Amino acid sequence: MVELVSSVEQLAANVRSYNKSAAKFANLMPYNRAWYALRTKKGWLLGPSKFVGYNITPEQYLGSAYSSEKHGRVVREREETLDGRVTEGVLQRWSILVEEGHPDYHDLHTALNELCGRYGKKPNSLARISIIKIETEQEADLGDDDLVALLAAVFRRLTPAQKSVFRRQVA
Repeated sequence: MVELVSSVEQLAANVRSYNKSAAKFANLMPYNRAWYALRTKKGWLLGPSKFVGYNITPEQYLGSAYSSEKHGRVVREREETLDGRVTEGVLQRWSILVEEGHPDYHDLHTALNELCGRYGKKPNSLARISIIKIETEQEADLGDDDLVALLAAVFRRLTPAQKSVFRRQVA
């Protein structure tokens, strides 16, 4: 039986594993709709929910038959079905869906286009990306500088009256 991930650490490890073997998955990339992004010091690493949501090896994933008739599910012969809808339910507890207007939206979609483009593929036009919420020293780059940048961005959107109130409260 294929196990679902049970921690954010397993999820992050699976994203790294996907990226190490990405060339093997090139033909499946256009079929993936739900992607999970891991922020690293070198940039974004991305992996599709059907791979990163299960504790499977690249060989197990590739050994499964892809079936577009089954709405994009990867089907294991006579055994189990790898279903992105199942993984989505688990992965949402450790991630945030990035919608248009989010500060990282364009960077993430650019990263996905670059990942697929390396192998001559295009992402699914319905692709959506969620950022993995991980707080470890190795992965979390959201430090003081990012917090200051966020506060500055919020401050710029305030009305003049709100800016005045804010200045009084932080002084």
